[in-house]
Amino acid sequence: MDKNDPGRYKLGAMLLDLDDPRKVLYRSNYPVLEPDEWYENDWKPGIIYASGAVVKGDTLFLYYGGGDKHVGVAYTNLNDFVGKLMKNEHAVFSKKSAEVA
Repeated sequence: MDKNDPGRYKLGAMLLDLDDPRKVLYRSNYPVLEPDEWYENDWKPGIIYASGAVVKGDTLFLYYGGGDKHVGVAYTNLNDFVGKLMKNEHAVFSKKSAEVA
């Protein structure tokens, strides 16, 4: 949570050392995913939470819950995303949504 934007759960990202995952190599300074869509503010406003990630080809897919009621998937080019994190640039995911009853 951002102290300047309370009540909204945003997602960040970190790259950890493969040999010692206690060591953070890179960390996003900005959210990589924010609860701005209607389905992320439906039942419980301002909530997103990561549920899993899959790499397929060059694309990183992030599955997440929104508003404690919906499931969404966001995506980004893996190489671009990692490159931006390593350069301290604003890396973000694009969104697609799928409702689950």
